[in-house]
Amino acid sequence: MDPPENKRYRILIADDSEVCCGLLAMVLRNADYEVLCVYDGLQAVEAVRSIYFDLIILDHEMPRLNGLGALEVIRSLNPRLPVMVCSGKVNEEVLAQYNALGIDTLFTKPLNPLSLKEEVSKLVEHYRQFAVAEPTTKTDEESHTPFLAPGIDARILEKPIFSGVSIVARKLVDGFMRMRRFKAAATLEGRPGAGFLDFAVAMAESKEALLLACPAKEVSERNLIILFAPALLQNRPIILIITNSERLTNAQQAVLNGLYTGEGALDPYFLNKVSLILCAEESLHELADAGSFDEQLLMRTGAMSQRLPELRARNEDLFLLVSAILRRVGASKLSLTHAARVWLENQSWPGDYIQLHRTIEIACKVADPSDIIDKSHLISAKAMEAQYKEALFQDMLLESLYEFNYEESA
Repeated sequence: MDPPENKRYRILIADDSEVCCGLLAMVLRNADYEVLCVYDGLQAVEAVRSIYFDLIILDHEMPRLNGLGALEVIRSLNPRLPVMVCSGKVNEEVLAQYNALGIDTLFTKPLNPLSLKEEVSKLVEHYRQFAVAEPTTKTDEESHTPFLAPGIDARILEKPIFSGVSIVARKLVDGFMRMRRFKAAATLEGRPGAGFLDFAVAMAESKEALLLACPAKEVSERNLIILFAPALLQNRPIILIITNSERLTNAQQAVLNGLYTGEGALDPYFLNKVSLILCAEESLHELADAGSFDEQLLMRTGAMSQRLPELRARNEDLFLLVSAILRRVGASKLSLTHAARVWLENQSWPGDYIQLHRTIEIACKVADPSDIIDKSHLISAKAMEAQYKEALFQDMLLESLYEFNYEESA
């Protein structure tokens, strides 16, 4: 992210004490710095993801994600960004962990304003010169997101489902790294609303193939012939996402097996040119053990199987998920009030990730043209979610993968 066009230096202060934030901000603004205050580690991470800073002033003890946790993620985003730790509670062991992650200085509270300003001036001037000389912005081929090896296209991993700093989020991304190499077939399992399409589309976007989707109830040779027609004309391989795969009948499973055996009415052109992603709200392996799912079809997935985590296991990631959803729907300038954040944390989400996604989208519409999403907006949005008629992002995503209207062709 490039430095701003103006010459003022920009500083992020992350401290759960509004008093400390306010005092630090006053001192630095009086010295003509641009200052942004956030009040926990997750907010700090999200700010660094989207805004250029010349320096971070980081408290240690903060809710949801402490200074060490925040710095670990920040270092994956920008290894060279200057960081000052300001805290009254950092022992030698914790300081050693900070030094291992790379901090420039430690200030203990209460702070000496003159010493603070001198240290800030030294750090930001050096960093701005360095950042201009060697921009941290990378090409598409070089870019990567937290927890990803260099060379992975960051745009694929910008999907909200991957946002987070929790162990669960890391495991999900690790699973994606493994799953994206799938060839013949792969399975995704999870509870209803777990975000199958987000994960499946990300798996497929790195491949030069026609991406299609089909609900289990519509799988038939006739429908697949119609669905695959564009690929035949374009001479392209296919990635086919089957939703609710646990509902596939024996006859439908045989049709899908025919994509690999050549049996059935499908054009021989498609033999071994279709890769399947089976999305299921039940364990396909358990169904196979019970004799209600074709073991041969399941075996084609090999080790390419991933269970999507429940939203309730990702409480640490909640606000990063929400921020990513806001970016996705073009509402990144909207902010949530403290009451709205507390309300979100205390909700159960029976519809899981998709319900959260839809609720945030609707809240954006309810709040319009305000630049604030308050608790009342979210309450209204969640109440409307189940019966909401206007097309939302997930509806449009699914529709974009349907090449024809199944009902009309039936």
